[in-house]
Amino acid sequence: VFEYSYYSQLPALSFFTQWALIDTVLSGLCFVSLAAGAALLLVKPDLGKLGASMVFSGAVVSVIDIVYNLFFPDPASLTIIPVGLLLALVSAFIGFKASSTVEVKARPRRMVALVPIVLIILSGVVILLGSTPSAASLQNPPKFCTSDFVELDKIWGVTRFRSLEGHDYSDSYEQNLSMKNYYIPKPEYGNSSRLVGVFSPVDGSIIGVFPEGDGKGYQVHIRVAQHPDYSVVLFHVNIFSNAVVGGTVTAGELLGYADVRNSISFDIAVWRHVGVFRDKLYSYFDVVTDDVFSLYQSRGIADRATLINSVEQARVFSQTYSWNNPNPGDRVALSP
Repeated sequence: VFEYSYYSQLPALSFFTQWALIDTVLSGLCFVSLAAGAALLLVKPDLGKLGASMVFSGAVVSVIDIVYNLFFPDPASLTIIPVGLLLALVSAFIGFKASSTVEVKARPRRMVALVPIVLIILSGVVILLGSTPSAASLQNPPKFCTSDFVELDKIWGVTRFRSLEGHDYSDSYEQNLSMKNYYIPKPEYGNSSRLVGVFSPVDGSIIGVFPEGDGKGYQVHIRVAQHPDYSVVLFHVNIFSNAVVGGTVTAGELLGYADVRNSISFDIAVWRHVGVFRDKLYSYFDVVTDDVFSLYQSRGIADRATLINSVEQARVFSQTYSWNNPNPGDRVALSP
């Protein structure tokens, strides 16, 4: 009832709607197992072992539900996790007491073993299949970056997504590519850490702040509020005090300055958590709104594809170019 009252308020086809379906099915499996097990313990003592097994199974599914909430947290998780933990502990205790006090009959022994196995397999199937988005969804991400993340008038050019600039930064679907966009400041703003402002492009929450390995600023990871399966990563940021893990940010909020000391660029990446085990990268220009992209059109960029190598283009270019010899055409100059 609690889950339904919370999730029914969410927009249709949102990430949380999909999450809610999985979570509700897991809770349903847990409830059915507990209810059936309790009924057997009450009305069919001769099948007590089977009832205890079903109660134990409910505890196991409850733990699976808790783990799922930890991986896919939202405000409802604050209630679901402690309630699920309490339910699992109570169920395990009841199951243990019941299994130690009832007689074992030969006939239900096979069912006693099968019940937890079947429920665990069902839980796994629900999570794996239910959390995998459609192919169309993967190819057409929402446009959620409503503010540009940089002072564009201070930028000379941008590298293409799927280039061989920088280093390998790839996802679960493609390898050995730089699947992000680098921004190259104009010469008068280069070799600095306090001249080019970096802003949050989205409304969201900061889920990670990590020092860069080369000592030039920090990475800031922002989960998108309206699409929590997406996150934006800002690289090489000389951060302000508002860029802290757990903090909320609004689109256009200044987070710091680009740290390009002894470097020519800083960068941005967009991740999507796909299902349980995979992640997919998108270009920043896949997810900016038309209003934001119009800023780039005013600087001579005809369309989004100008700043994104297609899969086929990347394959062809990789036969000619390398990390040590990147394609010069992957650096796209903006008009003054």
